[in-house]
Amino acid sequence: MRKLMILCFIIFFSVLSILSFINYSMGTFEKIEMDKKRITIDKPENVTNEVFLSEVDKALESINSDIMYCYVDISGEKPSYNYYKTNHSTDFISISSPHESIILDRSECISTTTNEGYTSYRLDFPSIYQDITFYNWYQAGIYDLSSCKYFVSNDNYEEVAAAITGLGYPVTTDEGVVIFAQLPVSTFAFIPALMLVAGMCFYALSGGKKNVLKKMEGYTTRNIIIDELKYNAPAFLISFLIIETITLAAAAFFFKWAVFQYSIFSLKYILTCLLVLFAGFIVVSLLIYKQNSAEHIKGRVPKKGIYLISILSKIIFLVFIMYFMTISLNGVLICYNTYRTADFLKEKVSSYVTIPLNVSNASSSNPGDNYLSFYNETVDSRNGILIDAGNYSYSLITGSTLNEEYGQDFIIVNDNYLSFNPIYDTNGKIITPDRFSDGEFNILIPGTKIDEMDKYRKYNQKWYSLNTNFITYDADRTDIYSYNTQTGTGEYGRIEEPVIRIADSNWLGDHFGLFVEGWCSTGSYFIKTYTEDPYSELLPLLKETGIASVTPRTPYVSSVFNETINNLLPMLRLYGTQSIVLLIGLVALVLFSAKLYCENYRDRITYCLIEGYSLPSCIKSHLTLTIISYILVLIIALFIMKNFTGISINFYILAGAFIGEIIITFIVCRKYTRINLYEIVKGAE
Repeated sequence: MRKLMILCFIIFFSVLSILSFINYSMGTFEKIEMDKKRITIDKPENVTNEVFLSEVDKALESINSDIMYCYVDISGEKPSYNYYKTNHSTDFISISSPHESIILDRSECISTTTNEGYTSYRLDFPSIYQDITFYNWYQAGIYDLSSCKYFVSNDNYEEVAAAITGLGYPVTTDEGVVIFAQLPVSTFAFIPALMLVAGMCFYALSGGKKNVLKKMEGYTTRNIIIDELKYNAPAFLISFLIIETITLAAAAFFFKWAVFQYSIFSLKYILTCLLVLFAGFIVVSLLIYKQNSAEHIKGRVPKKGIYLISILSKIIFLVFIMYFMTISLNGVLICYNTYRTADFLKEKVSSYVTIPLNVSNASSSNPGDNYLSFYNETVDSRNGILIDAGNYSYSLITGSTLNEEYGQDFIIVNDNYLSFNPIYDTNGKIITPDRFSDGEFNILIPGTKIDEMDKYRKYNQKWYSLNTNFITYDADRTDIYSYNTQTGTGEYGRIEEPVIRIADSNWLGDHFGLFVEGWCSTGSYFIKTYTEDPYSELLPLLKETGIASVTPRTPYVSSVFNETINNLLPMLRLYGTQSIVLLIGLVALVLFSAKLYCENYRDRITYCLIEGYSLPSCIKSHLTLTIISYILVLIIALFIMKNFTGISINFYILAGAFIGEIIITFIVCRKYTRINLYEIVKGAE
């Protein structure tokens, strides 16, 4: 029991250490942005950036207030958050800095990385997931500031907004609440904490006979508790020091100069550990205090109750493991399929780029008109390809698509897609736009879904007042690819037998431009380029159509696949680590429950084996209870999936856990009965 208790402590404190490590890495922005209000300022086109920055700076100087602009550069291996702020107050940014109050001139910066051309001061922040740099306000002049978001203090944002509005610049205040994604300790550490307290209780109950005998010899409850502390404290302390040393070594490697700040940050997690230990200590003390009965001398501690509690704990662990491990496996599959798809399609999309949105830095006025203009300018001259397969987007959390959940089996393509990715009719001929009907809703439908024609015909008539022109395509001859990291459930991003809507103004109408904006944001619309620097090539067009401020880059389609894999890795590490920790706990519970069962019923098992029965027959009660527990887990998982949308569970994990538990149970029971057979026959304790 002591080993189990120490293992529970190791698991619990390891979980807390991992949470502190991850939350410190992800919690940087709370220090920078938490106490700020977001506002949007529109700058007229006839005002230069230098004039705009200077006027805002001087206006806020008169009221002793600051403003900050953030540009997120995602062109590198990890995002770089570049903050540009004025220098009018000393408490605008509440972080420690080697440069007093982050007051910077134009040649200085404070950063987690090195910056050429600047006198750079070290910023003691974690930089695993991103780099952070603070610059002087006027250095933001290199960006398109026509309509951008800024940070101002919560305390006087109305005064700041009024001062800027007084300059003739329209100001809009963002009333939304910014939520920072840190992992809650209560969610991830509750089960390990419960496991630790239960392990401490098991240990106290198993020592009931020893404690009662000590009391008969004159020991008080206080004396017994002190002896237990002296006996167990070194093991707890050594385990704590080993885990903490490993954690600090990892922090020194990843956080470098921020390791001291991390140490301060992690104190609250250590305090949480101490509070749980104290709670367990109180419960254990009460149990020892109550151990006065002669039943304990006979060794009749409530082992059946402990055994049933271990089974219940195992059920809870299985539910959590299935959830976290499902997400981990989904992520692994997405990464693997994304890598294969990128390798398969790289030649075909080698010169095509996407037009992603980056609204964290700026906003665009009249986005519908601007994006419609961009589409019209590029669809013919740059062979713009549209393939919107959002209904086949694979969710990392749910493990399913909208098509699988709600039966939405259509995609949207434009005419250019048909020449880029040929689609064949039932006669083996390539379908071309000349077969479309003007003034009607054109749909390509696979021969296997002819019975759905009436559904689409009624839908199009009801919502668009359009007749439908159906063209049947041969799904066996046609491979339809999404060319998108977010969509496509088949091999290499293949979409299996979708209904294909042809995009045109007949049914998209006045919302065509907003659709284009959505397609660009998801990488569903990509265009051909002809130089080695696509962004410089397209920048004049981006400015002309009014979307340059929200389009800071134009990555190749092939490079987006690599970015997707890199973005998935942190989440994989998180859920994978949590799965491993819970899996260790599950194995410990399986070992514990199997051993406890053998101890509770060792006489019965021994006599059963002596009479010639097989081991499965002798432990059938435990096997039956194990099967019932897995059935309960299955029922709970099905209930969760049915009543909570967005949650999916891979039941192969449950099957694997069941097989693993049966194997472990047989190994433990066989070993236990073999070692103790002679003593059991003699009737020894």
